[in-house]
Amino acid sequence: MPPSLAKRYKPFAEQFATTFAPEILKVYLQQADLYVTQKAWLSKRAMYFIGQFFCECVKPKATWQLLKPHFENLVSSFAFPQLCFTTEKQELWRDDTNEYLRRTFEEYDDYQSGISTATSFLLTLAKTRTPTTFMPILSFIQNMLTLETTLPEQRFGALNMVVCLSSVIMAHPVVKKDIDVFLINNVIPLLSSEVGYLRAAAAEVVGALEQRFVTWKTPEQLAAAYNAIIKAMDDPETPVRVHASLALAEMLRHTYVKDAVKLIIGKVIQTYLELAELTELDTLSSTMETFVTLYAEELLPVSAQLTSRLANTYMRYVQDVINLEGAEEPSSDAVEASENKMYALAALLKTIGTIVTAMDGSPEIMAQLQQILIP
Repeated sequence: MPPSLAKRYKPFAEQFATTFAPEILKVYLQQADLYVTQKAWLSKRAMYFIGQFFCECVKPKATWQLLKPHFENLVSSFAFPQLCFTTEKQELWRDDTNEYLRRTFEEYDDYQSGISTATSFLLTLAKTRTPTTFMPILSFIQNMLTLETTLPEQRFGALNMVVCLSSVIMAHPVVKKDIDVFLINNVIPLLSSEVGYLRAAAAEVVGALEQRFVTWKTPEQLAAAYNAIIKAMDDPETPVRVHASLALAEMLRHTYVKDAVKLIIGKVIQTYLELAELTELDTLSSTMETFVTLYAEELLPVSAQLTSRLANTYMRYVQDVINLEGAEEPSSDAVEASENKMYALAALLKTIGTIVTAMDGSPEIMAQLQQILIP
């Protein structure tokens, strides 16, 4: 509470936390139990507000004492199911992979979605009550990933839990020390799964953990992870290729990976270009900058072709935005599509700028780029 408000509201806040909040929590726990046991229905909005209240009850001592005996059940029966692969996701995966990807990247920021609620609850437990909650949550994830009876959609949920807890996992010295073993045993094999969405989720886990600096104990482990990600970049499913491409960018801090990518940088950039054009995800264009900066010398022969392709994509997006915003009464979907393309446009411009800066030392290449960008 801000100091300016503490004097006025602190007595009420303390009374609410010790008197009213526990009674409200009891009711919400009952409702959650009824929902889990399929004896009552709760709307997504109701689930969101109940989940947010659970988050607020983790820190205060009075409410935590009531919540503590239930947290493992809430993790497994209330939060976890919201992170599993659903029928709705399956339909998007089958019919509209671009929309599936867009939702994948945005659902954690949708503050009224079940995934956002589940993520907030798990993070609050793991960060606020670490000694009590963190290891039991990790044990649950481990069991979901190793048990043969785990369904694919549940395995997807366990991988989702790793992604949302990646910052806490990689900040824990004991867990971080053996995270490479966890990846080799439980995640890398799923990159070869027959189930497409498991391959995509596994690649996302690699990227999320590598973003926070995985230490590989042996070169063989790192090579196995790298080769699996490179193979996934040729996957027939677009979401798998996207997450594998993003994971590769996070692995570039390893000298082995950096040197290995140098040998195939043309193919890697080609994959990024194809995926960026296909999905219109600004994060792909932004990530491409990393490769352009790191492999400027290797990309000299294809820099003009790369810039031309990015410029053509940019002009196509501009025309799409003009068409979307030119309607007399644009729909909410059209407005959202226009906003997404604007983000993609900004990312494309930044990538083109990075190429121009990287090629500044070559007058011949700069002349070609000028002809493309300022004909």
